[in-house]
This record gives sequence, structure tokens and C-alpha cells, in this order.
Amino acid sequence: MAAEAPTTASRAASDAAPQPPQFSAAALKEIEEVRAKYPTARAALLPALWIAQREFGQVDAPAQELVARTLGVPACWAHTVATFYTLYQRTPPPGVKLQLCTNISCMLAGAYDLLHFMEGALGIRAGGRTPDGRIELEEVECLASCGTAPAMQVGDRYEESLTRDRIVALLRDLGVEAPS
Repeated sequence: MAAEAPTTASRAASDAAPQPPQFSAAALKEIEEVRAKYPTARAALLPALWIAQREFGQVDAPAQELVARTLGVPACWAHTVATFYTLYQRTPPPGVKLQLCTNISCMLAGAYDLLHFMEGALGIRAGGRTPDGRIELEEVECLASCGTAPAMQVGDRYEESLTRDRIVALLRDLGVEAPS
């Protein structure tokens, strides 16, 4: 049986299919340099994923697969690392990511009260984004700031010894009207 010629619709669909990501020459060189510092390719996954995140803005499944191929390791290894650590963005990044620690020290210092307050002020649940996509609220296990609990990461900045008043001020700085 002869293969059918592609239709105009099927050609258009294949032309519109997203292309897998490719590293720039500079990123490839950096990954090679990083890889040379480690005894195994697997050990280079963390910094290689950072490079991918810087290059693509996120480490979604195609970027994870590219990292794995580049290092010559199974894709499941890259996926496991990228999904375990909260520092990797697996979806297009929001304008601001709020990561509130709710581990034991932060929990005992009132983190869940602050989390529920922020959910109400933002109109979203933890794990969600505001309707405009600007702010994402995430509950995380540990920010290694037990001595200054409760703690939250606002983008790349740490906020510690949080109170409801400090949360109100932080949200207002982000353009969110939060009740006092």
C-alpha cells in the first residue's frame, strides 16, 4: 500500500509543531566545562539544569531531555532532579514567585496563618497564579532559615521573621491591595 501524500492541513500542523530546544554554543561550552569538574555526568545535573533554566527561562520536559542528552544520562535522572528541587522553574516563570516555607520551624512560627492570609489577599490557593499570571504562590518545605522563621523567598530575595504586617507591606509593594 502506497503512503498517502501529506495534506495541506497535515503539513501546516507539522510546520506549527514546537521545535525542541537547542543550547547555544556558549551554553554547550559552559556545560562541557561544568561536566569536567565532576567525577560523573550525573553529578553535573544540578548546574546543567541551571544553565538550561537561564537559557530557556524554564526547565520543562523538553529542556530536561536536552540536558540529559547533552550529559549522556537517562532523561529520568534529569526529570527527578528538576522536579525535586523548588529552584527549578518547570513552567513559564511568573513575574514574581512567592515561596513560603511551612516546614516545622516556620509552621510553629505561624507560616500557615500567613499562607492562608496571602491566599485570601491574592485570591488564589498555594500552587496557583493570579489571573494576570504576575504572581505565583507556592508552599515549600524548607528555605534553610529556621532561626528566622517564618521565611519566604520573593523571587531571589529572602524575607525572614515574617509577620502579617510585613506580608501586607510586601504584597502592597507588588501592587496587591491586602487588608491590614
